[in-house]
Amino acid sequence: MRPRAHHLFLLLSVLLLLPLTGLGGAPAQAATPTVTGTVIDALGDPVSGVSVQARSAATPSEVTASAVTGADGGYGLVLPAGSHRLEFTKSGYASAWYAEEAVLVVTADGGVSVDGEPIEDGLLDDVELAATSTHAVTGAVAGAAGQPLAGIRAALYADPTDEEPVASTVTDSSGAFSFAVPRGYYYLRLSDPSHVHVDVWYGDEEQLVVDGDLALGTVTLEAGSTTAEYPLAGAAVDALGVGINGLTVTATGVGATGGTVTGTTLGDDVDAGGFSLSVLPGTYALSFAATGFLTTAYPGTVTVAPNGTLSVSPAEPLVGNRLPEVTIASTPFAVNGTVLDDATSTPLAQITVRATGDDDTPITATTGVAGGYALPLPIGSYSVEAADLDGVAPQYVSGWLGGSADVILEVAQQGVLTLDAGEPIAVLPALRLRQASADSTYAVTGWVVDANGDGVPGVTASATPVPGTPLGAPASAVSAAGEDAGRFELALKAGTYQLRTSATPAFGSGFLTTDDESAASVRVSATGVTVDGEDALDGDLGSIVLPGLIAHPLTGSVSDGETGLPGITVEARFVDDDAVAATAVTDAAGVFAFTGAGSAPGTAHGLRVGTYKLRFTDRTSNAVRYRDAWFGGDVPAEVQVGQDGAITVDGEAVTLAAVLTAVSSDATFDLLGLVYDPDFTPLDGVTVTATPLAGTPGGQQVSGVTGSDPTYGEAGVYRLAVRPGSYRMHFTKDDYQPQTLSDYESGAPVTVTVSATGTITAPGLDLFDGVIDDVQLYLRAAEFATRPALTGKVAVGSTLVATFGSLKGVALDRDSVYVEWFLDGKEADDHSAGASGQKFKVTHAAAGRKLTFRVTVDDPDGMRAPSVFTSAPVTVPKAPATVTGKVKKGKLTITVAVPTWTKPTGTVVVKDGKKVLAKITLKAKSNGKAVLDLAKLKPGKHKLTISYTGPSTVKPAKAKLTYKR
Repeated sequence: MRPRAHHLFLLLSVLLLLPLTGLGGAPAQAATPTVTGTVIDALGDPVSGVSVQARSAATPSEVTASAVTGADGGYGLVLPAGSHRLEFTKSGYASAWYAEEAVLVVTADGGVSVDGEPIEDGLLDDVELAATSTHAVTGAVAGAAGQPLAGIRAALYADPTDEEPVASTVTDSSGAFSFAVPRGYYYLRLSDPSHVHVDVWYGDEEQLVVDGDLALGTVTLEAGSTTAEYPLAGAAVDALGVGINGLTVTATGVGATGGTVTGTTLGDDVDAGGFSLSVLPGTYALSFAATGFLTTAYPGTVTVAPNGTLSVSPAEPLVGNRLPEVTIASTPFAVNGTVLDDATSTPLAQITVRATGDDDTPITATTGVAGGYALPLPIGSYSVEAADLDGVAPQYVSGWLGGSADVILEVAQQGVLTLDAGEPIAVLPALRLRQASADSTYAVTGWVVDANGDGVPGVTASATPVPGTPLGAPASAVSAAGEDAGRFELALKAGTYQLRTSATPAFGSGFLTTDDESAASVRVSATGVTVDGEDALDGDLGSIVLPGLIAHPLTGSVSDGETGLPGITVEARFVDDDAVAATAVTDAAGVFAFTGAGSAPGTAHGLRVGTYKLRFTDRTSNAVRYRDAWFGGDVPAEVQVGQDGAITVDGEAVTLAAVLTAVSSDATFDLLGLVYDPDFTPLDGVTVTATPLAGTPGGQQVSGVTGSDPTYGEAGVYRLAVRPGSYRMHFTKDDYQPQTLSDYESGAPVTVTVSATGTITAPGLDLFDGVIDDVQLYLRAAEFATRPALTGKVAVGSTLVATFGSLKGVALDRDSVYVEWFLDGKEADDHSAGASGQKFKVTHAAAGRKLTFRVTVDDPDGMRAPSVFTSAPVTVPKAPATVTGKVKKGKLTITVAVPTWTKPTGTVVVKDGKKVLAKITLKAKSNGKAVLDLAKLKPGKHKLTISYTGPSTVKPAKAKLTYKR
């Protein structure tokens, strides 16, 4: 990076010389500039003779002020109040706008802001102009034995953390590469697309200074070992998580990887089902097969790098360089049982028996005349229910195997059966059902709980029947106390109900709901209970949560370990949504208290029953400041306020004493977050970079790699220790599309700001517990094999069509493509039409402007980043115009026509020979027509010339005619 001292020297030079040169040669008595700045080139050297023009943001053609940079690159502009954009131009350099066309707002009192950010003393950031002339950067790549390496990708980056290279190429047959790039600083990365050689940065990230042709010499790449075999290891388990021995594991080479390697799973106890195949580097597809199990393919492919490192696609984190466990489904076993009448032990036919496993998809069977059934059950865990669904009298009440939905039947390897984790059984016990009658009641149970999930005793729960449902007795019950606190049971006849609870002095009333808004519909029948159409297993309705009415006091202290700290802000936040429930401030002794009812915003008040986390923030302006902290550490402790006002953490009484750490001059604070792959699996190996923004020293840039974290997760976690300041965060990993932390709504990059005490803010994101929102990386966008192209003549009045092109190695789904059009970089989609907007009607408004289009191809599977192509700009020629004249009854009717412009404006001049007969101004209301009376012409022959001049974007037109009077 170029020395910061160089910038300081330039800045001082600008400030010293501005009265003489900052205004492009203005006299010393000129008005004080509103804004000043410096123009530099890519090496940080000043650029003189740059034209600086301030343009009205509302009317870009209006120049509001101008200047020319002096020898030191400095300029100054006296700007009137209003909104402006600054344009910088000089021959030999690419034109640029200040801060990418940012709007400078000048107030009546001379205050200046850029995109809403105030600019102190009107001093603007440096503007960098890129030279259009180029210099050659050459070099070569060789192997360890000195042999030239062809096909090596050489890429120049402006910064090692950049997402895309400035330029890239591949080495030729002699191993040579060459770039033609403008003057500037670069970094060179050499990588082998075939993954045979180790990727390197030139000179271990040595900065290249291009100030003329630069020869780098030969770089040597070390080769990985392609002949050594490496273990491809993992384990196979059944649906119960038990290892399966005796499976044949086959690794079949994919693509250029040839051969097949097989092995067998084996192991004892917890190591059962393990396998390890010795394979050469390459990409493999795995499959597992054995009698009694379904042949199963590993979900994706496995790649073994030349150094033995495993990776999988779709990507997921690997622990210990082993594949994750693979679950193998078994073929079904016949599980037999019978269903009997509970009173007479008579076998019941036509009863539906349902076994529901972890996927909630029931496997069913129907009893025969002897009451027997056979369920085809693969290895797994099930709840088994019998229901009389045939609609034939008599009706039987549904029942569960073992008497409850909580009794679990496990089917293990070899078809071994266990019920409720007991001893193996050969045959299932009989399922006994009782007959239903019009007076039958059915047990419906539930719980009344507080915000902590603790049962609330003494609350009346009532079932109110909807019209048409007879009221069964009892229709209400009081929630229990003791070990079953909050539990209630109702005996209800068949029908539909709503459940509500009464209020108490400590709790408000509540109702059973599934959407948090309306009372749920509970349907009771002989075949079971449903809540809003969903089965309630064993008649268990779940919980009714009651709001607490009593505000309990909560007190604590904050110190530096020895002395109480006054003025510390304490926030009690709800655990579930991070919203602030109450705020208090420590007194002179460092004590805080949440007491009383509280009504005014920001005032301390007691806390109702619930679970909270406490945040301590130093918002003072004292000389010594203290780090922000959560009670409990990095992972906030969950502080519960109980029904009796007791304060506990993890069920234990606790003293709320927090010790804060003073902020040192070199203090750093953690930026913490998680990165996922397209399948929402935590992704290791992602490089995360916090890049300082303007106002934050560049030396504060920090990078890290995602992995495990002791407090936040086992994979995909990053933790960057940064100094206070403002940052942009970038995420990169080979084969994945680089990502910048962005606002989910607008897609705009997010600025992450760290305060002097560690408060982290990021407008546009939800920072839960100070943790940055999750980031998802997609596989790198497919490259275009055939680039989209513009077809048709670029001319006013024509219709252009953008082709979609084609992608490398990926089929292009036309339904996933859309085209956007731009004029001078501004959206112009209102002139587009056709499939995906690929047609564009060129109107007169486009004349003289630069037309571009952008094609975006989304991945219909949602795994890859969109492939985006932006065309080179093409200037739309001036619009053609025609002017015609026709004389009738001594009057000349003039018609001006411009394609797509129904109301052309401009000036029409009519001459008789060299004499000007008339100069007519065409207005929009003229509709392109004008009439001239020729009555004053002398008798005889007249040669008339009609000339039309319109705006600068329209070509002039001329017509001649002879008129005899």
